[in-house]
Amino acid sequence: MKTLIEWLRVDCKAWNVVPVVVCIDGQVWHNAARYSQTFEYQAGMDAVSRGEKKAGDTYVHEAIYVVGELPRNYNRKGDARVCYPFNGEEWYVAGYMLNENLMATNAEYHPFGAHFMLCPWRVPSGEKIDKYEPKPYTRLEMMIEAQPEATVADTPAKIEAWRLLSLKAALKLEMLGMKKSRGPSAFAMVKKEFGFRGVKSTVYNKFLAMLKEKGILPSHHEHVPPHGEGLEYTRKTEGYK
Repeated sequence: MKTLIEWLRVDCKAWNVVPVVVCIDGQVWHNAARYSQTFEYQAGMDAVSRGEKKAGDTYVHEAIYVVGELPRNYNRKGDARVCYPFNGEEWYVAGYMLNENLMATNAEYHPFGAHFMLCPWRVPSGEKIDKYEPKPYTRLEMMIEAQPEATVADTPAKIEAWRLLSLKAALKLEMLGMKKSRGPSAFAMVKKEFGFRGVKSTVYNKFLAMLKEKGILPSHHEHVPPHGEGLEYTRKTEGYK
């Protein structure tokens, strides 16, 4: 079976595909990918009808494909809408597939089971997503941590590397204020498994050093200053890499 990254590239003709970890309001999804696709404007689309574009012109669609159940705070009835600010943009659930709706007739189009799609709200006028809604959307901050390509888990060594890098991503998100809703924290898991001691920034840097020694991370990878100074700046400025 193809990995999510391979499926997006080969079957969906996506490009700029990057594995990511997504965190929303304390929930974490480790099997996700941010990607772009190129499509053509079709007759009947709003931009074509308004004369702004011609049928056949191309545009880029960007999204995050997240394997797993919908965020807890997403209301499918639509009476309490929510969006997820990240890096200066507001993202929203553009589509989803529930396990209960998977059937033999559509399973081939959803090879990873339940999932949802996140897209950025982008309009030429720059209006907010809820400008014309009767009630303002609830805004819950989202974090996205890009993962190295090596996290495509097709060998035992890569599976272990993927696990460790997922722990790293979760620990970094915890340093930025995110918390797991269930189970032990990444901070507690890393300390217990590897015997590290200290505050989160100290444990994080020790963990990074270990990953570099194992060859899982490049030697020039980031480190965090003692006590996490500068993390808020990183949180606001780091983007899609």
